[in-house]
Amino acid sequence: MKFAAKMALSMVALLGILLAIGGYFMIDQNYKVALQIAVRENGNAQEKQKYALQSALLSADTQDVFTLDQMVQKAGDALAATSTPTQNTFAVLTKGYAALTNFLPTGISKAQQFAAVQAGDENTIFYRAQDKTYQLMASRLTVKDEGYSLVSAFDITPLYAARAMQLSLFYKLYAALMLAAALLSVLVSSVLTHPLQALNAASSRIADGAYKERICSKCGDEIGEVSRHFDVMAAAVEEKVHMLELSVQQREDFIGAFTHELKTPMTAMLGYAALLQKNEGTPQMREKAIRYIHSETKRLEILSQKLLMLLQLSDEKIVLAPILLSEIFEKTKQTLQTAEEIEIVFPETHGETVLADRDLIVDLLYNLVQNAMHAKPKDGKVTLTCESAEKSVMISVKDSGKGMTSDALTHVTQAFYRADKSRANAENGTGLGLALCAKIAELHGTKLQFESAVDVGTTVCFTLKTGKDAT
Repeated sequence: MKFAAKMALSMVALLGILLAIGGYFMIDQNYKVALQIAVRENGNAQEKQKYALQSALLSADTQDVFTLDQMVQKAGDALAATSTPTQNTFAVLTKGYAALTNFLPTGISKAQQFAAVQAGDENTIFYRAQDKTYQLMASRLTVKDEGYSLVSAFDITPLYAARAMQLSLFYKLYAALMLAAALLSVLVSSVLTHPLQALNAASSRIADGAYKERICSKCGDEIGEVSRHFDVMAAAVEEKVHMLELSVQQREDFIGAFTHELKTPMTAMLGYAALLQKNEGTPQMREKAIRYIHSETKRLEILSQKLLMLLQLSDEKIVLAPILLSEIFEKTKQTLQTAEEIEIVFPETHGETVLADRDLIVDLLYNLVQNAMHAKPKDGKVTLTCESAEKSVMISVKDSGKGMTSDALTHVTQAFYRADKSRANAENGTGLGLALCAKIAELHGTKLQFESAVDVGTTVCFTLKTGKDAT
């Protein structure tokens, strides 16, 4: 059963119980009040009949009366003659419960009359006879030291009829109200649970892969708050899934590129090795094979070293310490081996310190300068600059070489990517240099920023925190 149906059923059930209890209580209270009023009025009427009977006994003509019972009987007959038909429902009983005068309804038996007398003057007995309900009341009379009883019957059937009519009307009204309540409950529960239905539908679509699905609920209640939290969760899931897909794609690209990097030289090396093994070909051809095998072996050695370094940096946490910028430039200058036609221009420093790992930051500058040199700058220079700010120092490596396209800039830090594949192969390039640089920059809390144009040159810059930020 759906939540909306459960809510509607619960509301209808609760309303039905409350309405039934309230309606029955109201009708029952109304009946009890009416009954109390009728009992009180009938009690007053009983007292009047009692006094009327006593008055009749005082004024009775006793000339033809031989016994006391006859006198009481004659007084009762006289009272009946002067009473209205509705009041003429009584009986006068002797001490032995013999009826001297009996104008009670035929359905009331002697046993019931006896029970009324036994109940006493202050009590009332209700009996149902001939589809009618009577209130029986008895009052004791004393005539010349003899005891008699006046038993009166009052028809209270209209009270029960009124209650039955009220109950019948209530049942009809109750049925109509419950039907209306059921329809309204279904409508209201459907409206109230609409955000939940939207939440359920959105979660189903997200489960099917629609990670961009959002609810965008504008409700201000708890359901709206849950919907907004769901949107935040969905955005986080979308981001995680995107990162996972990107990671998987990068891993696949990495494996494919790495496989290609190994397969191409290995195939050629196997071919040249077979040529040498068979001692075939001219001496020049065998010398070429030896040079190629040596060159490719050297390149694969460099490739494995850089790949191992890249994997190590992926899980490494470094400790940054204040170091003189001049010391970094001096160490980089010592590491570089340049051709005479390319000049490396280092900037002047003024005692600046930066937070860095010296070996890693030198390796970063080394790779950037090497890439700039391989770009064959037109002016024969690779220029390093530094610009100091209050809390940081920006270092740049600039060349006037071939430059790169905007599409190449978006992939330049990916492992094994090479903008100029023919130049990279000729120079034993691995395609891992800038990937290493990007990882080193990330470990230092910064990013590489590229500006490049074809046949104009390339500038790579990054920012390091100053050494005084160590505290």
